[in-house]
Amino acid sequence: MKQMKLEGLEKVEIDTIWSKLPNSYHDLKPAIYKNGKDYFCLLGPHPVEGIFGCGDTAEEAIWEWDHHLNELLLDEKNKSEAVEYVRKNLRPANSRRENNYKGEF
Repeated sequence: MKQMKLEGLEKVEIDTIWSKLPNSYHDLKPAIYKNGKDYFCLLGPHPVEGIFGCGDTAEEAIWEWDHHLNELLLDEKNKSEAVEYVRKNLRPANSRRENNYKGEF
């Protein structure tokens, strides 16, 4: 699936080792961008055609993106390229790393 590059926006890297982010973020690795004080999380060719979230922090944008992702997945009639990509590449919950390593042993 083609991943859009948001021209003119700063791409943000997230330290996923210590972050408490949704499993979907770890599995699908959407792009994170910053524009001024706003953060955007995007998986797909375009914010309208893909899966999009925004927030005051990168983490807020990721959690909003995850919320939109789950809403789209609940619609069984949704056959968009982004949703089909997610259905194909999102790992089942029982195959994920336990606790997503939150610094706990």
